[in-house]
Amino acid sequence: MRKLVILLAIAIYAAKVAGAQLKPDEVLIPVHVIVEQEPDHELWSQKAANATAKLRSKKACLSHGGTWERMGMRGNFGCNLPTPDAGKSCTSDNDCAMICTPVGEQIARFGHCSPSFNVFGCLRGMKDGVSTTAICID
Repeated sequence: MRKLVILLAIAIYAAKVAGAQLKPDEVLIPVHVIVEQEPDHELWSQKAANATAKLRSKKACLSHGGTWERMGMRGNFGCNLPTPDAGKSCTSDNDCAMICTPVGEQIARFGHCSPSFNVFGCLRGMKDGVSTTAICID
């Protein structure tokens, strides 16, 4: 909300500097500005750790439906476990077992729950119906 007020104040100041003036019968109507939010990578890491905590071997991983593969830049083996709600519609990371992945390249208003608990790569999530900025984790 604070960002919205700041952006609105900047817009009004810029309009005055540019010489814009309201006519007596005109009204200034504030518009809702959507600003991307910071990703909650700590929440993502915690969700992934909780889901895969007991899956430290290939046998345990495969028995729970995961795939045993090299992960991250170090290439250590780990369990890439599918999420139970993959593809479900969402508006916040809290709606999903892992991440609510935004639909579209621009600022998104909704997304789909991620297909796995993998936290490596460049990811974007959702908070309160607004996409987060991308973060790359390796």
